[in-house]
Amino acid sequence: MEDLKLTLDGGRGASGELGQSTFKFQDAASITNGRNDKRDLNSRANTQIKEKSVAAALKIFRKMHLDPEREHAFSVDENGYVHNYVHGDAHSVAIMGGRGEMIFHNHPSGGTFSKSDMLSTSLSAEKGIVASCVSGDHIFVKTHKFRANEFVKAVNRAKMQGLNYDDAVGKWLTANQKKYGYHYEFKKAD
Repeated sequence: MEDLKLTLDGGRGASGELGQSTFKFQDAASITNGRNDKRDLNSRANTQIKEKSVAAALKIFRKMHLDPEREHAFSVDENGYVHNYVHGDAHSVAIMGGRGEMIFHNHPSGGTFSKSDMLSTSLSAEKGIVASCVSGDHIFVKTHKFRANEFVKAVNRAKMQGLNYDDAVGKWLTANQKKYGYHYEFKKAD
């Protein structure tokens, strides 16, 4: 099994204006020296997940970690078991996910995926990534037809139109699903 340590930088610093604007995938300034991430016991999460499924694990993640001050992350297998549990800082969290696992992380200031989220997930063995915020979950899942190298190039050169950063990224990810072999959706909170 192959593990990869990723830093998921959640902040973007983008704000929208009235009317359509052009955006690129953005990241907040990340601090890589002196990271203060804290690993937690997987059992703290697993004991909360009564029905072992990815959907149940996401529900518990949302219940535990829609924190307005720092990012948190789970890596979850296809049966809903948490394998890694990490607490990060205000704009990023470093986590390792195994082959076929989903990464769940929150964005304290709200919003969709950052450039780092997209690139690190694309180049890893993980199945996908979820960015949770108060309004809902942005979900990106690679299919067996995922074209990683082409997707990475597209993310790096993307110029997106939208009312704000989240709208632009959502439109771009929706429009390019078939071309690059992934599934994207925004699922509103219950």
